[in-house]
Amino acid sequence: MLDVGTLCRSRDPILKLDDDDSSRLWKIVALVPQNRWRGSEPEYKVELLSKPVVAFCRERDLTPAR
Repeated sequence: MLDVGTLCRSRDPILKLDDDDSSRLWKIVALVPQNRWRGSEPEYKVELLSKPVVAFCRERDLTPAR
């Protein structure tokens, strides 16, 4: 399970931006309560670093940035 505050890259850009790399860098702002998950894996509320956009992603769609 990933921690709140972790910077992650999404496997695919959720938004299509001019700079493809900036559309993939997200910060985890919250863990969605387990009873709201759409499956058996954790889901997170994430915020795009380059724009004021919030989304929800499954853990398999995120990779911690190094």
